[in-house]
Amino acid sequence: MNFQISVHYEIVTEESAEQGEAEETGTDVDREVWPFRDVIRKLQECSELSGWRMSRLSDFEAHGHVWASTYPDVDYRTGDARTESVHVYQANGQPLTARQAFRLYRAAGLLSR
Repeated sequence: MNFQISVHYEIVTEESAEQGEAEETGTDVDREVWPFRDVIRKLQECSELSGWRMSRLSDFEAHGHVWASTYPDVDYRTGDARTESVHVYQANGQPLTARQAFRLYRAAGLLSR
């Protein structure tokens, strides 16, 4: 089974954080088709979901589009912090159904306990 995946990033510097903004944003992967196993591996790099305390199918039914994000990866020389957001869609580009999202994020170990 294949999915489309997009990976967006945000870099926050000490200076941009003072202004409440990101220094840089962009896209590393834009709607590429990936096999299930690779999508799971990418999601396993993530630490949280956009929806708060997502743990049941009904949470996904109520929330709509959900994506996963990484913890900031901090460059200790510069203090710059890079965060990635991983968005997954059906192979045809349509949003995941609540059931698909629940199963995918559960397989990646991202559901709250």
